[in-house]
This record gives sequence, C-alpha cells and structure tokens, in this order.
Amino acid sequence: MIFETRIEMKMKISRGADQMSWSTSTRDDLPELINRVRLAFALAIRREARPVLISTWQKVIMPLIGSGVPSYSDPQFMVSRVPTRLSLDEIASWKSWIDAVMAADLSHLNLAITRTLRAQTERRDHSDALVDAVIAWESLFGAITESTLRVSASLARLLHAAGAEREQARSRYTKIYERRSKIVHGARAKATAEQIDQDSRTAIDAAIEVIRTLLAMRPDLLPLESAERSTRILMEDHQFVVSEEHPSALPAGESPD
Repeated sequence: MIFETRIEMKMKISRGADQMSWSTSTRDDLPELINRVRLAFALAIRREARPVLISTWQKVIMPLIGSGVPSYSDPQFMVSRVPTRLSLDEIASWKSWIDAVMAADLSHLNLAITRTLRAQTERRDHSDALVDAVIAWESLFGAITESTLRVSASLARLLHAAGAEREQARSRYTKIYERRSKIVHGARAKATAEQIDQDSRTAIDAAIEVIRTLLAMRPDLLPLESAERSTRILMEDHQFVVSEEHPSALPAGESPD
C-alpha cells in the first residue's frame, strides 16, 4: 500500500538573542505522531494476514523558515509486503482509531507501541519479531519478579473469557514467553521455523489486542506502570464498559471488527 499523509504540528518560532537568528520548538514529536498513525492502522485492520504500514519518506516544511532535507528509509530492510486494498469500512475504522489514539495519553505505552510496530513491520527474522513482541508484553504487564506468570496471566485475563479458554490462553502465552527466553539466552531451539513464525504472529496479535482493549474498554489502566497494571487486572473483577464514542462501539459495518 502507498499512502501520502500530512501531519500538522504546533510549532513556536522565536527570535534568537542576536535578533538575527530564529529558533523553533514544538510540543509534538514527529516520530511519535507517525507511530500513532501506524498504531491506529494496526488496531483498525483485523485480518488473519495483517497488512504492513511503514514510513519510508518524509519532508518537514516550516513556514517562514523553509523546508528541511527529506529523509528516506529503504523499505527493502523491512518485512515483506503485498499490495492490499482496504475496504471503505476499514478506511473509516482507521480514521476513527487515529482520532482515538491521538486523543489518548499513551506515555506509559510508548515502549509497547514501539516494540509491537517493530515486530510487525521491521523484523524480517521471526525470532527477532518474537523477542520484540514479548518485550512489548513485559512493558505492558511485567515486574521485577514473577514475570512469566504475571505477564501470561494478565494477557489471558484481559483478553479471554473465564474458564477453559482463559487457561488455554495462559498456557499458550507461557510457552511463547519461555521460547522467547530461550532465544534471548542462546539456548538451542527445539522449535521449528514454522513454530517460531506462528509464535511471533500470536505474540504480535496479543500485543495489538491488549492496546486495543486498553484504549476501548480499560482507559483507567493507561496511566499505570506495568507492574501496577498487571496487579490491578489480576486482583479485580471488572465489567468492561465500552464508550459509545469509541471506534469499537460503532454499529455493525462501521466498527474495527
């Protein structure tokens, strides 16, 4: 897919002490804004084979000062891509999610967002993608101790219904977490390339689903640190309430589903 997107930023222009030069400052961070647009895309498009959205070319134009030198990232170093046509519903969903993520305070999710996007769009090796995706899990629910149980149980409880489905999910996330640990520590992998590929996809999907759930149904968990967030999830009995204004609450045919 090829999209051209214009992002407007608020900028302050000040005259220098010598009264001849100018300095600029902005309250927005361009890479973060681009990542929010990419995150919104990942949240909006629910397909078994997720399309990939990467930033390849950008140019900053500043009134009164001029335009900077364009920057370019070679897409050949990113994951493989295939031409994809979005439906009108998917485009509308993407716009709704852009509005949602731009309005949300994601300061406590920056690492999770960055690692998830890297795993999904930049890592050509499935082992690298798996490591990045599980780092995203840890930044969402991890603590200094009991990481495996805490993270896998938090994922399962947030994303799956109580009972056998949740326990099966926890077991699956635990195995993925342990496989990632073996990769990081250089242990000989018994898993096949296909298994690692599947695990990396599952890990990425889970990370995206957690971020979607936090934005759509649990905004109260957004400002928490990872350990506090996982403790709250594991200790509470919470009924999810979706805001009528949120993309996930739109009528059938207009939702991100």
